[in-house]
Amino acid sequence: MHLYTTTTAAAALSLTAAAIRYHALRGSLRGIQHGRDWLFTEADLASFRRTRRPPGRPPSHNTSRRANNR
Repeated sequence: MHLYTTTTAAAALSLTAAAIRYHALRGSLRGIQHGRDWLFTEADLASFRRTRRPPGRPPSHNTSRRANNR
């Protein structure tokens, strides 16, 4: 079983170490806290990838309605 530290998990998920710690403390990224650092398995990272919402504002599905209200 391969374990990822906060830094290596951040690189694998293209996030910052602070974002990894935020998600781990919030519970959206499962892991084990070992002292100050967090440890994650490959399964933890894969689960986070599947459930993570893409960053940014969601796309609008009905732009014609907005145009008609002006």
